[in-house]
Amino acid sequence: MNMNRAWKIFAFALTIKICVLALFLHVRPGLTNWGVNEAGMIARSLVLSHSYGGAFHDAPGPTAWLAPAYPSVVAAIFSIFGIESHAAAIALLILNCLLSAITAVVVMKIGTRCFSEKVGLLSAIFWAVSPTAAVTQLILWDSCLAALFFSLAIWMTAKLQPDSRVRDYLYAGAMWGFAGLVSPSLLAPFLPILLVLYVRDRNAKQLLILALAMLLIITPWTLRNFVALHTLMPIRSNGWAEIYFGNVGFDLHPSGPSMQYQTMGEVAFVEKTKSEAVRYLAAHAAEFLKRTVRRAFNFWAMPDGALGLSFILGLLSFFGGFHAIRKSGNGVVLMLVLIFYPMIYYVSYTFSRYRHPIEPIIYVLAAYGVTIIAKSVAAMRVVDASRTPNKEISDSVEERRLSTASDRS
Repeated sequence: MNMNRAWKIFAFALTIKICVLALFLHVRPGLTNWGVNEAGMIARSLVLSHSYGGAFHDAPGPTAWLAPAYPSVVAAIFSIFGIESHAAAIALLILNCLLSAITAVVVMKIGTRCFSEKVGLLSAIFWAVSPTAAVTQLILWDSCLAALFFSLAIWMTAKLQPDSRVRDYLYAGAMWGFAGLVSPSLLAPFLPILLVLYVRDRNAKQLLILALAMLLIITPWTLRNFVALHTLMPIRSNGWAEIYFGNVGFDLHPSGPSMQYQTMGEVAFVEKTKSEAVRYLAAHAAEFLKRTVRRAFNFWAMPDGALGLSFILGLLSFFGGFHAIRKSGNGVVLMLVLIFYPMIYYVSYTFSRYRHPIEPIIYVLAAYGVTIIAKSVAAMRVVDASRTPNKEISDSVEERRLSTASDRS
């Protein structure tokens, strides 16, 4: 791909995102308020006591509530600009803009690799001007970092071929592992994608290397959780707690006044929410199913559940994805992202920013869908244009026939 074009896309995206950030900082200065921010709390603990803990108030002990990547980044920013300071917030928001601009280049690479240069360029432009991406970058959270790492993992996976070098599989697996350390939900499509690659290429040895590379990256943190919390918790601890909050209620959330998390400790609290969530779901299966369907709809329709850009974008992405399955060797890989990533949010709860990590893939498939629609419209115009001269010729012949018949009479 033309590096000059990549730099232009990066500069274009960064300019837009910095301008949006500057505008919102002017009209909404409260963007730099930290409020209740678990990543900020953990980063504070990392800076002050060099321990990964203190995710919530009055709970200074070790934690696995969040994956380690983003709180570590926040801690690095705190060490330079001050703990939960205005300057630290500004620096992290600018970092979000930078990460999002880099993601625009990766989006172009994915679209070009899987489809064509036209699709790659169109999807990158869509990403650069996306209102949802512009809003998400204004949040002090891991969304922009997750979107970049996940899109890199997908791009590196899409490049894999049966004759690819072993190190290519190692790099792809490592990138999946790093994405998991940002947010383990990003690993949801990993095994289905491995299965599809095996069926397509029959390269079990290379795929085993890819899987082992991913495990090699996430295992040290899993071992840290086992040592610190004395139980096996791969990457994060709060999966069942989030299912409880989404279906039973937020009354026990550690950031609230219940103090159960602080009193019981993280491990016991997670076990409690797990048992109560399972009990509730078993007793209210129909209600759970109804909520799951509503959450699935909201995942694709939000922000604010409006049938606007997000819903149209979702429709275009699935339209493009279904066509991509037949036309592109990596079409199934991209569609698996749309199918498997959201499942944890279907059964717990969702906000619009939860979709952001897979929006690079959504925009690629949506751009492909737009090109399909454009080609269909162009083909129909060609058919209509070819029919018009024929109709004019037919009308002319008919007029001459009628004129000749009239003269004879």
